Amino acid sequence: MMVHPSRSNELRPLFIGVCHLCVEYKGKAAHASGYPWEGRNALDAVVACYNGLAYLRQHIKPNCRIHAIITNGGAAVNIIPEFASMEIQFRAPTRGSLAELKKKVLACVNAGAETAGCTLTFTKDYTTDPVVTNEGLAALYKDAAQQLGVQFDDDNPDVFRTIGPKKRRCV
Repeated sequence: MMVHPSRSNELRPLFIGVCHLCVEYKGKAAHASGYPWEGRNALDAVVACYNGLAYLRQHIKPNCRIHAIITNGGAAVNIIPEFASMEIQFRAPTRGSLAELKKKVLACVNAGAETAGCTLTFTKDYTTDPVVTNEGLAALYKDAAQQLGVQFDDDNPDVFRTIGPKKRRCV
């Protein structure tokens, strides 16, 4: 049994699955005005991936989500960034749809590296499966809770929630 803090009492809350990736791109530093052609811009790899994810959003189902941030974009403006990193989360309601979405997200991640001529490393890659409600246990819980005066709100399948560790920052 799982309990999640909320402003309402819901018997069957929707807890969709989530995949969390932290990606590091490694290129080659070079002086940006002196010899930029000698560099491989890791920030370009991150930006290409980020843009790919942004374009991907219009092609995913309404019950899926993609979130991304750039966590490191270089050290100085006059140096082609040798290192850049990003954090990506994506969510889907079933294991199958999460796996399908992961393939598409990974295509964007790999395209970023390929486009900029960089290598990539995953520093985090983990998935939390969607929660499936046990209807028998939910019915028993509802009966017991109502005897104690608990009132339940209507199920709200439009509210997305995830479970698992909340502190998920890439370093």
